[in-house]
Amino acid sequence: MCNLSLGLTEKAWNRGVQKGREEGREEGQIATLCKLVKKGILSLSVAAKEAGMTEEKFKKIAML
Repeated sequence: MCNLSLGLTEKAWNRGVQKGREEGREEGQIATLCKLVKKGILSLSVAAKEAGMTEEKFKKIAML
């Protein structure tokens, strides 16, 4: 493989890793918000707002 291909492959790999990390953080944040709502520590409306979604969508995701 030439150096150009290696550079492009590395850049694509790094973008994929970064995207995976971002998705993981988002999933972790939503999981934490769900737990706090289920424990009664956080209201559904506040959790949905923090997650950037409607209450209805948050309910579906949180299975409330």
